[in-house]
Amino acid sequence: MRRSISLGLTTAMAFAALGVASPAEAHQPHPRSSPVPVMTYHKVGPDWKVRTISIDKNANDEVAEENMYNEPPRSGYQYVIVRVRAKKYSSGEGDAWLDLNYNLYGKATHRYYDSGYQVIPDSFYDEPSVDRDGYVTGNILFEVKKDDVAQRLRMVFEDTYDFEHETRVWFDTKPA
Repeated sequence: MRRSISLGLTTAMAFAALGVASPAEAHQPHPRSSPVPVMTYHKVGPDWKVRTISIDKNANDEVAEENMYNEPPRSGYQYVIVRVRAKKYSSGEGDAWLDLNYNLYGKATHRYYDSGYQVIPDSFYDEPSVDRDGYVTGNILFEVKKDDVAQRLRMVFEDTYDFEHETRVWFDTKPA
């Protein structure tokens, strides 16, 4: 059993390193190798359409200026802010920051989680609940290795309640 699991992880890492879709990604509408372009909406899950708007790959000063209690990034890292918009297309009320999971990816397997513990300008977390056809726009902060910042960074969005990753969509952060 252990061999098959490690072989699977190694295979997944190999596909990622080559920048091609793995067999598991093949069913995804926009896999890592073909992310949704900046400023283009794409459906994520049963309730939301999402788009990346812009990226600030050196947001250290913005984070420091926003709140005197914000800590600087760890040594060898820097803050990156991605601006996103999420539009509710289903009925009922929803909170994008609760209904969607998101991560930022650098090199092949470097996944970054949002740094929600820092206070940032126009935070995605501060956006209100919206009804159908409502939208929220805000910033998401990540602490990224300096080596990865120069690379092509991509975001992944998926429905929070999708445990099989069937709603996973890759988004580009760099304008074409």
